[in-house]
Amino acid sequence: MSIDHVFQSIEQCIGPYYKKRLKLFQDLIGTRIIDALLYMPISTIEKFEVNELSNNIINKHIITSINVLSIEYSNYSKTKPIVILGNVGDNQLELLFFNYKPVYLKGNFEVGKTTKITGKLTMSSTNTYQIINPQKATLKTTPGIYSIYPLRTGITMESIYSIIKTALNILRNINIPEWLPEYIINKYQFYSFYGSLLAIHNPQTSDTSLLNNIYRRRLCFDEVFAEQLTIQISKSKKQIGKSIGGSKVLIN
Repeated sequence: MSIDHVFQSIEQCIGPYYKKRLKLFQDLIGTRIIDALLYMPISTIEKFEVNELSNNIINKHIITSINVLSIEYSNYSKTKPIVILGNVGDNQLELLFFNYKPVYLKGNFEVGKTTKITGKLTMSSTNTYQIINPQKATLKTTPGIYSIYPLRTGITMESIYSIIKTALNILRNINIPEWLPEYIINKYQFYSFYGSLLAIHNPQTSDTSLLNNIYRRRLCFDEVFAEQLTIQISKSKKQIGKSIGGSKVLIN
């Protein structure tokens, strides 16, 4: 697989379930695989798995299982949420779903059943533990640090994760030679192009979304370096063209 592969259509990174939203992804991310690789997160969050709720984890992103007690659809509208009440251990938890269709919730939540969810824990004005627009947890939802990307209507964070994961797998299978001089790599302690992208999209620390972290500095340096090379190549072509024309004067 050659480096040219990353300039092919992003459609190769989109699974069958998301194919019908291809135009949405292209408008948000770009049309090529390389656009997915360079789609940068705006922040990171850390998710914790808990079996009990407490005030110590207010405003934390948690993964937990809720035993559903009731689902209130009657007041559903564009301005009013669907409300699900349930228990997590000995504590009551309220889930509020804004702009969700009842059919989605009926397929994922059932009274008397336990569902694993993830979201940011808050406290309501009535001192009830609450999560607004939680997501149903999957087998891939594990404790750890997650990159957060810009979204738009019709696109979920899970779908962005899936696309970028596929793009990274494609890049991993390409033998990309290091184009930066060794002395620059050593001077700035840069990681490889692939290693930098991998660290940004699969963060191990919460600072990888910061603009001045080592991985983003590597990508910024690549951009500046490529621009300088383009300028030099353009100058060289002008010099060669002028020489062929019979002039001894080189264009600087």
